[in-house]
Amino acid sequence: MHRSGILDSEFLSFYAKIAKMENIKIEGVFSHFASAESDLDFSRKQEERFWKVIDNLSVPPKYMHIDNSNALVNGLGKRSNLVRLGIMAYGIQISGNKDIGLQPVMTFKTILSQIKHIGKGEAVGYNRSWIAKEDCVYGILPIGYADGYDFMLSNCGVVGLKDKLCNVIGRISMDMICVDLSAVENPAIGDEAILIGGSNQETRAENLVARYGGNAYELLCQVGRRAKRYYFQEGKLVDSAPLSRRDFVPDDFSDSKLNQIIESAIAQRLQSIEIGELIYREMLRDFFYYKDRDIHYRYNFKHKIIFSHSLNIGYYNVATILNFDKVLSNDYFLVACAASEEILHRYFKRSDVEYRWLMDDRFELDTESFIVCLAKVDDIILRTTLTYIDGCLEIRCSHPNLKNKIGKKVHFTINTKTLYPSSLHQFSVFITELTRGVDIAFQFPTELETVDCVPFFSGQDKDPVISRTNEEIRVSSQPEEWIFPISGVVFAY
Repeated sequence: MHRSGILDSEFLSFYAKIAKMENIKIEGVFSHFASAESDLDFSRKQEERFWKVIDNLSVPPKYMHIDNSNALVNGLGKRSNLVRLGIMAYGIQISGNKDIGLQPVMTFKTILSQIKHIGKGEAVGYNRSWIAKEDCVYGILPIGYADGYDFMLSNCGVVGLKDKLCNVIGRISMDMICVDLSAVENPAIGDEAILIGGSNQETRAENLVARYGGNAYELLCQVGRRAKRYYFQEGKLVDSAPLSRRDFVPDDFSDSKLNQIIESAIAQRLQSIEIGELIYREMLRDFFYYKDRDIHYRYNFKHKIIFSHSLNIGYYNVATILNFDKVLSNDYFLVACAASEEILHRYFKRSDVEYRWLMDDRFELDTESFIVCLAKVDDIILRTTLTYIDGCLEIRCSHPNLKNKIGKKVHFTINTKTLYPSSLHQFSVFITELTRGVDIAFQFPTELETVDCVPFFSGQDKDPVISRTNEEIRVSSQPEEWIFPISGVVFAY
């Protein structure tokens, strides 16, 4: 056919070159008949040349095939171990061949949307191509050439309706077909109309295209994206595909288009554009923005904050105990401490930071004011090194053995000691990553008689369980519940 294949005279050298490539395994060789339906003599010569090059190979390939539908019916390709059925897979009888009992597997249908009356001498459709010879009833079907019903069926097509054939009258419009309902007894809006396929021989694709000298391949392939697909097996509906396209293939779309689709889908599902925009903007956008990094989630998040008396007047001693599970991304992680929200904010966008602390600006950032007492991954106690960078104290927690755990789910432990101003009268804990299962406990001195908490959770459960004792308030979710970022708890005292 001189399309994208290799000439038979060049095949052996081409095959040898491909066979030497390390990363390619040749599984098959195939060709394609140019005119198996109309020129059997040429097709036989084509087949002879195909098998000649195959026979010259030292080892035949696993798969060898050349047959299409017409070739199979005409007895060609008997040496092939695969056949490629095209039109026959639709159950379409091949033109010029004997009837082999194929039944169409595809039906294109719609419903009767309007019933109208027309008087003798009046015309239907564009260019007045059909004029009523007498008063009659006709119907409107909401299908046109934009849906794949061929324009050439204007004034010559037929449609099946209530076991009767109705002639297509007038020109096919973009979105409408008009049909003569004279043969139908008591037509009603909503009646099913068979455009292609069905039990009537006249609506088979091969018979419809014969009315205008067309091609059954084209008629079947041009059924448009606007037609919803339903798939049946042994008479039972097993699947369906939406309007506009048969499958949603994410790779077909750019990132920006996918973002629009996701935001629109959320809004549609929740029946609220505003809420859909909020969820996308506040919860999902960052994930998509950082698509080039591995995004992992925390599980079994447990954070205990212990306030106790301090020799530093106006401050509490604070001990924090943090435990959670997560997939390890690096052979280290950072703990960041800064005396400025602006400086600390830089560390919220970094995936290698596992803990952040905002220090009172009256303290110097040093090993006396903020201490990492313990950093562990599973049972490995990590080494800590301190660096002061641009107004932030960075504590790097690492160990050579962590390289063996990268990509695996591990248990983190981070314990710290520091000071916190008693005059602030509140302490906040923020959830900065998508987290499954949260338990946050605030332990305080007994003289703090009035201690309360305000949780702000976004996720499956916006009202976590709050439990109290004389010295502790605990806020927790169910272990299986997801908590979105921008969640947290404010403890007021």
